[in-house]
Amino acid sequence: MKNDATHVVLDLNENANYLLILPYVLTIVLALVGIDVFIALFLGILSASIIGLVQADFDLVGLANHTYQGFTSMTEIFLLSMLTGGLARMIEQQGGLVWILKSMQKRIQTSKGAVFGIASLVSSVGLCMANNTVSILVVGNLANDVATEYKLNRPYVASVLDIFACIVQGILPYGAQILILLSFTDKKLGYLELVSHGYYFVFLLGVTLFYMIFFRKEVQTV
Repeated sequence: MKNDATHVVLDLNENANYLLILPYVLTIVLALVGIDVFIALFLGILSASIIGLVQADFDLVGLANHTYQGFTSMTEIFLLSMLTGGLARMIEQQGGLVWILKSMQKRIQTSKGAVFGIASLVSSVGLCMANNTVSILVVGNLANDVATEYKLNRPYVASVLDIFACIVQGILPYGAQILILLSFTDKKLGYLELVSHGYYFVFLLGVTLFYMIFFRKEVQTV
């Protein structure tokens, strides 16, 4: 049986304008140094707008149109988040979150165990929802209760929620990110072949777990 390997080549133009990646780099750097997410995203958008206006890629009307398109492109996830958030609230009102919390408390003995419990829960919800943002919204209130119960550091808990929700989203064959990547290859690349090139993803997961198990000694707040 013949095995035809698919090669995806990224063609970089010699005249590429690397200044255009500055907003992305700025947003990532601000996030890494601990700047509030809304401020980081706003500054990223602001820098992209300034670069576009200075380079005459668009005028003020064009900027308004791009901003409008950005808002409308988020309509689907916005409505889904609203509906899922309402569903999570209904579950909370009916005692579902209390039951989950009590079930977790039976198996959790330490603060580190509580962190892994949150990671497992958001990963499980991500498998069902196939959306990292919605997974965080659903598990957020419960994670807050667990953080209060075990006096966990809130920024650390938020990081755990974000990391493990994205990990699941990045490997789901029916997740939006994977489907978009496969569509870029014009169906010339299969899911397994795509994942096989994402070995760094598993490496980063291993590094994260290694740090959480062996180096994160204290996760409690006073």
